[in-house]
Amino acid sequence: MAVNGKANGKSPTKPTFVIMSSKRFRSDEVQALSGNAFKLLFGIMDQHNGRNNGSLRFGYQQAQELLHCSAKTAQRCFRELEAAGLIEKTKRGSFTNKVDARNGLSSAWRVTCFDFHKPTEAGPSNSFDGFPRDQ
Repeated sequence: MAVNGKANGKSPTKPTFVIMSSKRFRSDEVQALSGNAFKLLFGIMDQHNGRNNGSLRFGYQQAQELLHCSAKTAQRCFRELEAAGLIEKTKRGSFTNKVDARNGLSSAWRVTCFDFHKPTEAGPSNSFDGFPRDQ
C-alpha cells in the first residue's frame, strides 16, 4: 500500500507549504522579478517534495495555465528566473505532446536554494547569491 494510503503519498489532511528564506526573499534577484516570474517561481517550488529537486517538471503550458498568460509571456518568465539564477534547467523537454507534465515531456528544473539530490551535489547552489556553494 502507498504511503498514507494514497497513491501519491500525500495526506489530504496535512497542508503543504512553499518556503523561501528571508535572505532569499530580500535578495536583489527576487525583488527585481516581475509579478508573473515570482508566481512561476512559487509554482515550480510547489512541486518540490524534499527529494526531487532537479526533477521538478513544469512545462510552458502549465506556466500559461498558472499565470493566465500567453506562451511568449510564459517563456519570458522562465528566462527571467534562469537569468536571475533562481532556477536551472536540468533536462530539456520536448516540443510535442505536452498535454500532461506527468508523462515526462516537460522540462525538468532545479530551484537553486533547495538541496540537489544527486550523488555529486550535496546542497543548494544558491547561485542567485553570486556566491559559490561550499564544497
